[in-house]
Amino acid sequence: MSRQTRMLAALGAAVLGIVGASVACSSPPGGGDIPNEADAGTTPRPLVLGDLLAPVTTSELQLMEQEWAARDLAARDVAQLASGTVTLGTVPMAYRVLDHIVGGAHHVGVVLVPASLTAPAPVLVYTHGGYTGDGGLPPFTVEELAFRIPGQPLRERLIYVIPSYRGERLRIANTTYSSGGATLFGTTDLTDTAALLSAVFTTTPLADSNRVAIFGESRGGMVALSLGARDDRFDLVIDAYGPTDFRVALAGVTPELFGAAVAGAVAAPGDPATLLLRSLIPVGEVTVSPDAGLLITEAGYVEMRRRMAATSALAAPSRLPSTQVHHGTADSTAPVQYSRALAAAMADAGRGSPSNAFTYFEYDGGTHNLDTLPGAVSRMAEALNRELAP
Repeated sequence: MSRQTRMLAALGAAVLGIVGASVACSSPPGGGDIPNEADAGTTPRPLVLGDLLAPVTTSELQLMEQEWAARDLAARDVAQLASGTVTLGTVPMAYRVLDHIVGGAHHVGVVLVPASLTAPAPVLVYTHGGYTGDGGLPPFTVEELAFRIPGQPLRERLIYVIPSYRGERLRIANTTYSSGGATLFGTTDLTDTAALLSAVFTTTPLADSNRVAIFGESRGGMVALSLGARDDRFDLVIDAYGPTDFRVALAGVTPELFGAAVAGAVAAPGDPATLLLRSLIPVGEVTVSPDAGLLITEAGYVEMRRRMAATSALAAPSRLPSTQVHHGTADSTAPVQYSRALAAAMADAGRGSPSNAFTYFEYDGGTHNLDTLPGAVSRMAEALNRELAP
C-alpha cells in the first residue's frame, strides 16, 4: 500500500468510521442533487481543515434547506422488477422490487408488506450502513432485517421500505439488484431514500403516508438523522451508532494529514480510498498549487459547506422529529462521541433525554453491532408503537 493510499485510508477511517465506506464510486453523480453553482464564481481560495471544522452558519442552513426543497423527490418511471414472498422470522411478507428514476439514474429498492395486512399500516424505512457498491461490502440482504427490526406482534403491523442507494446493491430471494449512478454520502443517498418512499406511496395502497418512521445503522443512521430533519413525512427517527457530524472526528485529524489526503484525492479521484473525501469535498473543484497548498473554487467551497451542513444532525436539532439513538461505549467503528455530541445538542435545544422528543441509550461495552446493545430492539418497538399508533 502506497503512502498516499495509507493517508487516504487513515483519513477515511478517522472521519467516517463506517465499515466498507472507504471504497470508490466511479464519478460524481448528476441529476440535480448538487445546487447550480454557475453563478458562484470560479476564483480559487485556500482550502484548509478549518474550512470544514467551522460551525454551520444560519445562512448555510438556509442554503441547505433551499437546495433540499429544490430536489426532485417524486416517483419517476416506477417499474416493478420482481415480486414474491419472503419470511422474516415467522412473518410471511410479500415483496416487490421497485425501479425508479432519480437524479437521472435508475435506483432500486424493496417494499415488504406482511401477508396478513388488510388495512392501511405505518411504514418503517430501513437505511443500511456501509457502502455496498463494487469493491465495497456485500449487497445488503433484505432477509437480514429479521435480526434488526422488532419481532411480533409489531412485525406484522408495519410495511418496510429498503433503499439500495445509487451505485449500490441489495439482495432478496437469492437475487442481487444494482442501482445505477454513483453515490455521495449525505447527498444522493438522502435523495434516493426519499424518492423511493414516494414511489412506495404511489404503488402500495396499504402504506399509510401519515405514519412513517426511519431506522438506520452506521452510515444509515446518518442518512436517517439527516433525512428526518429535512423530510417532514417522518414522525420518528431511530439511529444506531451513526455519525452525527463529521466534524466530531475531523477535529482529531492533523492539517498535514488532511492536506495530503485531499491532494491524493485530486491526483487520483478514482482511487478506492476517496469516496469519503468526494462526499464531503467536491474534489473536482480543488487544485494543488506548486507549493502543495490546496485551492478550491468559490463554487466548490459553497458546495463543500453545504455537504458538511447536510450531514450534521448537530446543526439543527430542533428540526428532528421524535428521535431515539443507540450507541455502545466500545464502538471502534463509529465512536460514541458522535451520539454524545447529539445528546448535548438536543439538550441545549430543550429536547433533553429521556423524553418523547429525544431519548439516548448508551450501552457500556457495546460495539458496532445491535447484538451488543441489550434491549435496543425492544426500545425501538416502544418508540414505534408510541409514534405510529393510529
